[in-house]
Amino acid sequence: MSLVQPHVAIADLRPICACKNLIAAYASESSSIFESFRHLSGNRISQIPETFIGLRLRVLDLSRNHITSLEGLEELSSLETLNVSGNLIVTYREIRACSRLVTLDLSSNKIGKLDLVTLTSLNSLKCLYFSGNPIEEYRVAIIAALPSLGFLDNEFVH
Repeated sequence: MSLVQPHVAIADLRPICACKNLIAAYASESSSIFESFRHLSGNRISQIPETFIGLRLRVLDLSRNHITSLEGLEELSSLETLNVSGNLIVTYREIRACSRLVTLDLSSNKIGKLDLVTLTSLNSLKCLYFSGNPIEEYRVAIIAALPSLGFLDNEFVH
């Protein structure tokens, strides 16, 4: 007995999850299908896929990949949730264009310098994960710079 119903149209499917594969590059056949969500954690992706440009993604999970740069995020201004934890990211300036971000996970990367200018440009940000980076004493500075932040590293801010 198959759990897949052959009469369901692919356009009726919403999220796409391609987690824990050995994907090194991602190519979408259609920019109109699965536009809201991309879950590609635990793969071998090394950069933001160019095929995401122009999509109205709201949720993007590229955690536990091999990403070194967030170049390409400038084109994803509709993102509300971004998870790039467990990668090799050093800087995160590119997220400035993602002004709708509510949740941002930058934990467990290679970020050694706090970029408060970028973080303060994210006016909608309510939840930030930053632990596991080679930077010390960031909590007080982030809380002071982001008065509307509700959670930092799974802890209430106020």
